[in-house]
Amino acid sequence: MNLLTWNNTNPTQRARHQTSVFRGKRAGCRGKYPCLRCREKKLRLRAELLDGDLGSMRPIVLMICLGVAAATYTQSKSETPPSEVKKTVDALVGHWSLDGSDAQPGGKERLKITAEIDCRVAALGAAIACALSGNVSGSGPIEASTIVGYDPAERIVHWMEISSTGEYHDHRGKWNGQTIAFEPLVYSCSGKKCTERFTLSFPSTNTFILNSVTESAGGRSTITGTAKRR
Repeated sequence: MNLLTWNNTNPTQRARHQTSVFRGKRAGCRGKYPCLRCREKKLRLRAELLDGDLGSMRPIVLMICLGVAAATYTQSKSETPPSEVKKTVDALVGHWSLDGSDAQPGGKERLKITAEIDCRVAALGAAIACALSGNVSGSGPIEASTIVGYDPAERIVHWMEISSTGEYHDHRGKWNGQTIAFEPLVYSCSGKKCTERFTLSFPSTNTFILNSVTESAGGRSTITGTAKRR
């Protein structure tokens, strides 16, 4: 009760309340306008009751949360991922040395490509993270970072790559035997429309063959290479 409300109360009511307080009556105010002390007492009582109710519920809430978490974890562990997930990871994990060439439109000679590719298991075995560092004769050093993984929901292989040559690609493909054939990827290069067709073949456990053909208004560019696992 603020001072304004207190001053506006009936004098008889104020006197009755003061008498009740001074005599130590436990009933508190019985009038229309309870005093600040009585209101605080009621609020404390309500807070204590509410805290007691919530306190008794905390163990139940904790048990429910733990049960949901355990059920979710058990379900995720019981779901065996498709064999293509492991197949994709096993096919690329390790350190590779690549030798290849690049034939540019109008070029008289194929440019030699050498690169070292380090591929490591990522995302708790769901993907491969590869770092490429190499050199193209006549052009200089190149680097690229790639994430590769099989998507069980869409049943496709993602080859997501960002390179120092300005490529930001997400190739989508499917396993066909020991080859991953990616869909044609349409993108913009130097302001022009380019279409890349990309395949990876694994003739043996420690070898893969890369083939990339890019077509644009300026002609066709072909990159081929063979990588050996070291």
